[in-house]
Amino acid sequence: MGKDEEVDDTSESAQKFIEAKGRILNKLVKKNMVENIIPIVTELKILLQSKHSPLLKDLMAYLADMMKEYKNEISGKAQSMPFQGVS
Repeated sequence: MGKDEEVDDTSESAQKFIEAKGRILNKLVKKNMVENIIPIVTELKILLQSKHSPLLKDLMAYLADMMKEYKNEISGKAQSMPFQGVS
């Protein structure tokens, strides 16, 4: 095995490690979003509805974007989350 082959193996291993790290971080971000951020936003939605706030329109647009982006992650947890009137 030559020096060039060792460098190629090392750089390939490093690249695979970086890709795996990225996938893990991506999963952690999605999990955090589903478990922490979305429930807070849905509670805020309920509060803004009760106050008839003009901010509700903007919050609903944000929530709709989040639902589109994280629909696969949300579908597994949707039964335990308070999505009253969110669509």
